[in-house]
Amino acid sequence: MTPEIQGLRYLARTDLHFLIRRVFRRKDFDHPWLVARCREVEASPNGHLDLWARDHRKSTIITYALTIQDILASHGDDPLPKWGGLEPTFGLFSHTRPIAKKFLRQIKHEFEVNTGLLDLFPDILWANPQKQSPKWSEDDGIVLRRKSNPKEATVEAWGLVDGQPVGAHFNVRVYDDVVTRASVNTPDMIAKTTEAWELSQNLGTMDGFERYIGTRYAIFDTYQEMMARGAAQVRLYPATEDGTETGKPVLLTPAQLVKKRRDMGASTFSAQMLQRPVSKATATFDIEHLKFADIRPRTLNVGILGDPAHSKRRGSDRTALLVIARDAQRNLWLLDGFNHRMNLKERWDALSTLRRKWMNEPGVAGLMVGYERYGLQADIEHFKTQMELAGDVFDIEELNWPKEGSGAKDDRIARLRPDFERRRFNLPMLAWHAEMGLCFLKVERGELQYVKAVNETSNMRRMAGAGLKHLILRPIKRIDEEGRLYDVTVRFIQEYLAHPAPGAFKDVLDAASRLYDLDLRPPVVIDPKETAPETYHDS
Repeated sequence: MTPEIQGLRYLARTDLHFLIRRVFRRKDFDHPWLVARCREVEASPNGHLDLWARDHRKSTIITYALTIQDILASHGDDPLPKWGGLEPTFGLFSHTRPIAKKFLRQIKHEFEVNTGLLDLFPDILWANPQKQSPKWSEDDGIVLRRKSNPKEATVEAWGLVDGQPVGAHFNVRVYDDVVTRASVNTPDMIAKTTEAWELSQNLGTMDGFERYIGTRYAIFDTYQEMMARGAAQVRLYPATEDGTETGKPVLLTPAQLVKKRRDMGASTFSAQMLQRPVSKATATFDIEHLKFADIRPRTLNVGILGDPAHSKRRGSDRTALLVIARDAQRNLWLLDGFNHRMNLKERWDALSTLRRKWMNEPGVAGLMVGYERYGLQADIEHFKTQMELAGDVFDIEELNWPKEGSGAKDDRIARLRPDFERRRFNLPMLAWHAEMGLCFLKVERGELQYVKAVNETSNMRRMAGAGLKHLILRPIKRIDEEGRLYDVTVRFIQEYLAHPAPGAFKDVLDAASRLYDLDLRPPVVIDPKETAPETYHDS
């Protein structure tokens, strides 16, 4: 082997941009942004969730080129120490197997036709793979020259939701296009995709690696769940430098970006090109209209609103029970609630717990209970029996809506918009974040911010010092049907920001909208001190 060949071999194994540009002869990779992405990926190739704009070469760089480079570096007569002498096996996973096969097909084709690659790596590649390789197909995977003999092929392609392999264990799992349009049509499809991804974790090795590559489709898609769990470190690259529709493009020309924005429409463009699954142009609510408070008024009328879901099946709707109050100035306050899947007994326990608590809460001048009409008949007989057994019978008002159907829920939810636009709807400032713990919520520069709560606000300290701790708005923490802690306010905000995106939950918003079907009037307050003081964020 000549020194020149040795030098070219080394560059192909260590310089991702050189491999793509020179060995694969991709002239379109001269752009500085693509060079920077190649450098970034080769410096930190594993443990990332790469969410890049559509048509920004993420699959070419990571799924295609990086996988080939890893094979070239780890196989052959002089393997590099990258994998510790191991000849790794690669599992390519997509939402369905035909999608994954497309990525394998590209890799397979490169090994078949790139004579320059064969000249550099005759100790790794087959001259005639269809005849020489033990396996060389999209169905069975492809096997390169290797010294070890694992049962897995060098590279295999599998679908998450249509038949994962049994008994396979790959050193490197590459997840590309896990989320597709078909996977976000309903909450059930999102849950199915997420569960399939969870099951695929068994297909790795103890010291294996994972790579995730994709594009956003919906706010509650499986990528959102990956981020919430901290499954991978996110590298997010929208199509513009500042992440806005009118920002400077990072790769496309301004004309190309304008055409995509025109052809895709606002919602799809926001998700696919900006990696923001909800477009401000199509969203029902504006993030700037969110209002947070640290304390509540002294006197309130309280409504308990029920929107039941009758299945505990994963991916189905959740039961929402909210406590929303109205003050003397007609402002609204989210105080308490539940939002997870419950059976009939659990729905009664949650409803009665909320009523018992807020009936005895200081400053509650009146309390009403409303329950969505179409869940009422299924639940009311059980509720009546439980009331009689407890010796505490109370009225449950039927919350009716003049029409039902696919658009009825969205129409009901839209009734919340005026109160948010007038900044009359108050949410607790304190919330529970899964990773950060107790946090203050605020909106800054058009983004929801979680600020770790170190100290209480001056309003909170003042109320505590005056013996009025009950006026402090605390996080609404609950445990769901799978034993996981969640915060009702966070769920509320998630639905608020997502609506009306496909696949997004709407249970909390729908329950809140039922307030307008309940005749909850402002309390009569004589002493002006009973009204809410001005609140502010000083954490």
